[in-house]
Amino acid sequence: MVKTLKQAGGPARRGTPPDAWLHRTQVARDAAFAAWGVLEPVRTRAGRPGLRVARQHHATLVASDGLADPDGRVEQNGLGLEVFAITRAQESMPGSWLGDLVRAVSQQAVRHAGLGPLLSELGALTVELYDVAIPAAHRARFVTREARVCVLLGLTDVEVPEVVEGPLAPIRLVNVKLLTVDELAFVLEGGNPARQSLMSRFRRQGDVLASSLERDSVAKRG
Repeated sequence: MVKTLKQAGGPARRGTPPDAWLHRTQVARDAAFAAWGVLEPVRTRAGRPGLRVARQHHATLVASDGLADPDGRVEQNGLGLEVFAITRAQESMPGSWLGDLVRAVSQQAVRHAGLGPLLSELGALTVELYDVAIPAAHRARFVTREARVCVLLGLTDVEVPEVVEGPLAPIRLVNVKLLTVDELAFVLEGGNPARQSLMSRFRRQGDVLASSLERDSVAKRG
């Protein structure tokens, strides 16, 4: 069942100025992550999309900021999604591997606009990424010989709503979970059934939405 965070005001009416659509999109997006933790006031916008950061006492959430922005040409909420990653530690921004994950997935989403429909069709996706600064002590477990890391997109849990109501359309909040090298090999060998199996195994492992450099691999579990 899809969990939806509803915002006051409802859908935008035809004729609403584009700046108002953008503001209402930001309000809806920010409310979801502010409900998780303390949302830092500064938007990190070195490009589009940027990043937002929220914090709990022993956790950090980094989210894309702009994938769902209306572009003013058509009445829709951009790509219809934002992506986010969580870890159970305080990560400094910028320069964190967690931020690198979200930024790299965001760039993939911009290049491949069909990410949302593909997620809806398959339920989960694995994506290999470059330029993610995994600390040296953990690179052997998370970085391939080709200098890529892999993430699983599409895990859900009550910790973060799956959808927020944007002013023009629903906005899907897509979790990004870092995979180990052997979990990637498991998916490459088994395809979509293996991805679905990983999702079930992560649910049994617990802390579904969080990425960790310390967690045990689930690739060899039954």
